[in-house]
Amino acid sequence: MDFTIPVGRFRDLEDATLIVRPQGALAVGRGPGGYDEVPIPLEEARPYVLPYAEAYDELLMKIAEALGASYEPPDRSDIGKWLEAHARAVESLGAKWAKVVDSVGPFAFRRVVAKVYVPYMGSSITATYLIYPFENAVVSADNKGRTMAIGSVVVEWGGVAVYKGGLRTLPGALVLAQAEPKLAPPLEAFAEALSELVAKAARLAGAQIG
Repeated sequence: MDFTIPVGRFRDLEDATLIVRPQGALAVGRGPGGYDEVPIPLEEARPYVLPYAEAYDELLMKIAEALGASYEPPDRSDIGKWLEAHARAVESLGAKWAKVVDSVGPFAFRRVVAKVYVPYMGSSITATYLIYPFENAVVSADNKGRTMAIGSVVVEWGGVAVYKGGLRTLPGALVLAQAEPKLAPPLEAFAEALSELVAKAARLAGAQIG
């Protein structure tokens, strides 16, 4: 799992984004000669990552509570190990969510949501889509499974699918919570926790980018 964080200006780059992985980090943005990618040590990325890591840990603590579980935040001093531990926790809590959505039975919906925030995109933690959400996006899901949820939750923006997540995954559940929070009891708590994460990300971005 990697972590993408928009940071504005970074060294000689404008509109820069940090992509942080357990083995190292990369700053990408507009340099003097155009688009550029600059490898950087994890230690240099650490001050940018830590506040977001803390905010994401708080998100998982609230999600775990809603699922009747617990989440103990890992040591954030080693960013690489924190990323690996966070990925394991997302999987573990996703397994608990899967049991909940499996019990719902068939459902389908398609609706426009004013702002869709995506905290996880594929194998990435995506602070970018907390700060820059998909506005007036269409969220749809179609589950035909009776004993196990089968299908995905999809976000379409400008007529293009920009996100697709499994219904039985935690990232998918966080998108589902924004469109259909009454579908299953934990989803309202998920939506509230996500709203708090979005507010924290906006404050952090204001301090770093503004």
